[in-house]
Amino acid sequence: MRAPILLLAVCCTAAIVWATPSTLVWIPSVDIQANNTWHLGVDNYFTPTDGTRSPTDVGVTYGFANGRAEAGIDYFGGQDDPFFFNAKVLVTPETSGVPAIAVGVYNLGTKSDVTDYNMLYALVAKTFGGVRLTAGYCHGSEGALGMDPDMLLLGLDGYLSRDKKWWGAVDYQSGDNAFGALSFGVSYAVARNVSLLVGYDIYNAPGMDGTITTQLDINF
Repeated sequence: MRAPILLLAVCCTAAIVWATPSTLVWIPSVDIQANNTWHLGVDNYFTPTDGTRSPTDVGVTYGFANGRAEAGIDYFGGQDDPFFFNAKVLVTPETSGVPAIAVGVYNLGTKSDVTDYNMLYALVAKTFGGVRLTAGYCHGSEGALGMDPDMLLLGLDGYLSRDKKWWGAVDYQSGDNAFGALSFGVSYAVARNVSLLVGYDIYNAPGMDGTITTQLDINF
């Protein structure tokens, strides 16, 4: 399930730019794209108070290694350095007695101390009664982030209907940098391989207005 994740707010411009692995709403998830499957994500963010829009994120992710790894690239139109990269490995899948564990990196930018956020993370997730709980840690480049390079990741998600077409999530990323946010969203599966999420992001950093997000996800 892809929900952001998958956005990065650049402090100096207050623009949202996020190189997206498989995510919840904002933070990465333990989910991995299916083996030999491509994922296309188109994410939009805008501020409801004044209608300000951030660059559209068009990302492609590919699942491989028998569904145990994925890698992707995102393009942000109209930016001087528009490309960001990400990768993730599922260390252990979730079983009845073992939580899922995943490690990865995202927001690998191409400009030193500007877009090279290089955010390394580790996640643990376990499902209880239909609700999955996620917790993890993320460390980014202080040169690009500017502050709070160490971040806590928390989330919960689950299906909202028996047919599994409706899905919802809430997640949180600590830190007063441009990534710190409380986010929530609801997704609907338009088709077996197509879903649309609508959500809202509340940022930790002072002076950053909340954004409405729409996220279209297609697997092929």
